[in-house]
Amino acid sequence: MKLSNEFKVGVLAIVGIALLVFGYNFLKGTNIVTKGNFYTIEYSYIPGLKKGDPIQINGYEIGRVSDIVLRDPKKGTIEVLVNVTEDVAIPIDSKATIKSADLLGEKYIDLRLGSSEQVFQNGDHFIGDIEADLTNQIKEELKPLTEKVQSMIVSVDTAITVLSRIFTPSFKDNFETSVRNIKLTLENFNNSARMLDEMLAKQQPEIEGIIGDVASITGNVKKNEASLNEIILNLESLTDSLSTIDWKGITSDIDQAVVSLNSILSTVEAGEGTLGKLVNDEELYNSLTEIAKSLEIISNEIQVTPGKYVPPLIQIGGKKYKE
Repeated sequence: MKLSNEFKVGVLAIVGIALLVFGYNFLKGTNIVTKGNFYTIEYSYIPGLKKGDPIQINGYEIGRVSDIVLRDPKKGTIEVLVNVTEDVAIPIDSKATIKSADLLGEKYIDLRLGSSEQVFQNGDHFIGDIEADLTNQIKEELKPLTEKVQSMIVSVDTAITVLSRIFTPSFKDNFETSVRNIKLTLENFNNSARMLDEMLAKQQPEIEGIIGDVASITGNVKKNEASLNEIILNLESLTDSLSTIDWKGITSDIDQAVVSLNSILSTVEAGEGTLGKLVNDEELYNSLTEIAKSLEIISNEIQVTPGKYVPPLIQIGGKKYKE
C-alpha cells in the first residue's frame, strides 16, 4: 500500500508537534511521563517561585514544582504541588524552605529531612517556610553600617556647625595674634639655644676637665673598692656591736650618777660635812692660807741656810752642811 504525500506530511507534523511539546516541557522541568510521589506544600508567600523549579536535598535534585495554586485569596494561602521523582522517605518533621539559587532571582525548594520515624505518604500536605530574600538580607547586613554612616553624617554636621560658630572674625584675629606670639617665643627659644651652644663651646675645656676629674674619682673609687668594702664591713660590725650595748642601762647609771653628784654638790653648798665646811669656812680658808705662806718661807730659808735646820753630820746629796 502506497502512502500518500499528505499522510506523510500529517505524520511528520504530529511527530514534530509532539517533540515540540515534549522539548518545551523538558526545558521547563516538567516531566510528561508522571512518576514518583506528589506532595502539597502550603506557603503564605512564594517570591519568584514558579513551575519547574527544582526541589533539592543538600543540593541534590529530587524533583520539581508541578503546579502552583492560590487556594485562599483572602488569607493569601498558596499551595505548591511538588513531584518527587526520587525514592526518598520524607519524615513528617521535615522543612521545605524556598531559597534563592543565585543573584538573578532563581528559586528552589530546599528540603531538610527531619528525624521522625513517621513519613509523609503520596498526596500528603504540609506547611513550608521561606528564607529571607537576598535583597532583604543585604539590607539587614548593611543596616548597622547605614546607621553608623547616618550617625557620622549627623556628627560631621554638628562639628561643622560648631566650627562655624567658633571661627568668627574675632577668633581669627586672636588666632593670628597667638600664632605671632608662638613665633616670637620660638625665636627667643632659638636665640637662647644659640647662646647656650656658644657658652658650652667656650667652657668646653673646663667641662672636659670636670669630666676627667669625675673619671679620675670614679677610677680611684674603683681601685679602692676593696678598702671601701672593708671599711663598710667594719662600720657594719661597729654598728652591730653598738646595737648590742645596753644603752638604756648606761643611761640609767648616768642619771643616777648625776643625781648623786647633784646631791653631793647640794651638801657641799649647804656647808654640811667635812668638804662642805672646808669649802664654806672662810676662817679655816684664811688659816690654811697663812700656814701655806709660813711653809713657803721655811722652805726658802732651808734652801738658803740648810745648816741651820739640818744636823751638821747628815749628808744630803753627798755634801756635809755646817751652820
